[in-house]
Amino acid sequence: MQNDALANGGAGRKLLLSRSAVMERYFFIADISAKTFACYAQRMTQHIKTGLCLFFALFFVVAGISHFTAVDTFAAIVPPLLPFPILIVWVTGIMEIAMGIMLLCPHFRPRVGVLLGLFLLAVLPANIYMAIAGVPFGDTVASPAALWIRVALQLPLIALIYWATRAARPS
Repeated sequence: MQNDALANGGAGRKLLLSRSAVMERYFFIADISAKTFACYAQRMTQHIKTGLCLFFALFFVVAGISHFTAVDTFAAIVPPLLPFPILIVWVTGIMEIAMGIMLLCPHFRPRVGVLLGLFLLAVLPANIYMAIAGVPFGDTVASPAALWIRVALQLPLIALIYWATRAARPS
């Protein structure tokens, strides 16, 4: 068979790739694979962020509505130093509903993420007061450990909301 290939001017010869050509192809394929993975990872991250924003939107709208259906429950956790606890409950309820609705619009998400972070910092004293005073939340009496865990989770919650409302970075 080799003699036939040589007789035909080498047309039937097997093409052997040099080591550098093999390496070039390998790195080209690896580069494409890395870019494809980065693209999928970015899209997956964006889907996770969108899902979290939808979850937080629902959470804050429901929580805001509950400020109007359980006014006395929420007024009980307002620290006694603050005047007009019922008015504070209503205003924070309106704020939660408004920010929850704005989370549904991608255009507003970065600003709402910052506002929600500031809002959660502003209501942190109420959570601390609830933990210190052992204030029951309606008919539910939580253990002191559960109340302090709630306080401790406030900062990671703020960080998660901030991350979820940021636009994905281009790769």
